[in-house]
Amino acid sequence: MKQLFDSVIPIPFDQLTEIFELEAELEDGEKLSVGVSYNECEFKGKKLLYYIANIEVDIDLAFSGVAGRDDSFENPPTFQDALDLLVDYMSLDRISDINYLNNLASYVVATYGKHDLSVYYGGGDKEYNKELIAVWIEENKEVVHKWHTFLHSLPIFMIESHSDVKKIFPPDEVYKEIDDVNYVSLNVINLVKKPGFVDYILGSSEPCKEIFIFKEQFKEPIYNGKNLYHYLMEVESEIFAACISLFNNQTTLDDVIMAEKAANDAAAKVGS
Repeated sequence: MKQLFDSVIPIPFDQLTEIFELEAELEDGEKLSVGVSYNECEFKGKKLLYYIANIEVDIDLAFSGVAGRDDSFENPPTFQDALDLLVDYMSLDRISDINYLNNLASYVVATYGKHDLSVYYGGGDKEYNKELIAVWIEENKEVVHKWHTFLHSLPIFMIESHSDVKKIFPPDEVYKEIDDVNYVSLNVINLVKKPGFVDYILGSSEPCKEIFIFKEQFKEPIYNGKNLYHYLMEVESEIFAACISLFNNQTTLDDVIMAEKAANDAAAKVGS
């Protein structure tokens, strides 16, 4: 259950104190979210995103088209405002967990990858201007491609995470390693955390022709002190869980052969 508290950015000190007091009184399962219209933000662009990344408050940033939210603000921001901010969001070196931008980024990545949008979004994408999105993707193709490539490289992370399987199918003999922590924004973890999104991306698209081993992103706790493994377990990815279950039961030769086949099938699916 989510409670809403309307404010502005930067949040006045007295309101911030009140927010922390309200949070301390919440019961298990309750969450306090601070609603802010983008037009009511003194900070814009990366400065706004850094502010949200640093403050320990859940920010519900409102743009036009957010049912029940934009009506409560005067002069609501536009969808183009959201797309303009998305440019900074998808290149940021911090994590700004903003629900609206998380959803919009996922939709942009899925559109770029020619996924069946109806599978994951159903009719929940009606608020998006498809023409503006198409133009935005064309103008920001490089950054969207990097996000899509990273998500499609996750099966290689699954193999990298298990030493026994890695011996059978060593990814570093097949795939190039990217040793660049800034290759993709840390905000990509917000898509990994979206329930069912990783499974959707890996299971509903044309084969991805470019996948990599990401040295920093795969191995280091760069996501607010946590690693990629933590988030894939937390979101309960069915594909990731199936791989772990299979890999942890290599007690016979048949099990080893099955693991090798699963690794090759996974790699072929995204690497062909």
